[in-house]
Amino acid sequence: HVPPAPGGGGGGGGGGWNGAPMELMQKSGGAVLPLVSASLPVDTDALWRSRSTSAVASMLYCEAQEAGGDKFVTVSPSLCGALASRGRPCSCGRVVYVGLDFRLAQSRAWDAALACAVSYAIRVA
Repeated sequence: HVPPAPGGGGGGGGGGWNGAPMELMQKSGGAVLPLVSASLPVDTDALWRSRSTSAVASMLYCEAQEAGGDKFVTVSPSLCGALASRGRPCSCGRVVYVGLDFRLAQSRAWDAALACAVSYAIRVA
């Protein structure tokens, strides 16, 4: 799902979140390593995206203790309510993907992408 984009950008056909410049992705050439949007988990917020890819995304990640054990396993966020009712509450957080090969990046504007993504993840956590 795509969060609201104040200042234009993030809905429908592509754009960025919080006024993020899409041209940054285009100008960065081979330094951008986007994810295919259709392959992302349901609880993913595509923060900077084109029509089919996401260069910056925030994904919900949850884990819970195995039944009868002390090992933690990855679980779907949709299962957390049922697991909690069985005494196995989830521990959830966000994984932020910034699809930039920092070794190849020529633009300091990606600093803003990283700051924006982390700020967003903290707000929705």
